[in-house]
Amino acid sequence: MYERVLVAIDGSENGWAALDFACRLCAGSDAKLIVVHAIVRGDIPAELQRFGRQEHLPEPYDYLYYDSVVEGLAEAARERARGHGIEDITWVAEFGDPTEVVLSVADAQKADFIVMGRRGLGPTRRLLMGSVSNKVSQLAPCNCATVVA
Repeated sequence: MYERVLVAIDGSENGWAALDFACRLCAGSDAKLIVVHAIVRGDIPAELQRFGRQEHLPEPYDYLYYDSVVEGLAEAARERARGHGIEDITWVAEFGDPTEVVLSVADAQKADFIVMGRRGLGPTRRLLMGSVSNKVSQLAPCNCATVVA
């Protein structure tokens, strides 16, 4: 059926539902599961900035924040995949626009199916279909599925 299934997660309920769907697609087959997370830069909490200065860490301090968030998502994704009987996933986390990251990783990993949640954690979650899932489904060179939690 599919050889390389890519799923985009952001920690939202729809993102986890997309991961579950992708795991079910891969379970019992030879399909490889690729989990991608786009890291969007934002404001760093003041406490983290103070900690970085006190500990004489190199600026910018955002790597501390993003490393902990990304590491938590990666471990949660691996645990959830194991619950579906999938032991081996490819985890990719990159800084950038979520649409561009998903499409770039899909191309680099030669994904033949992309799974996304309908809406994520972004400011457009009030829309019927999130802007990232909408753009990816329009621009992807392969089949896509949009999952609702």
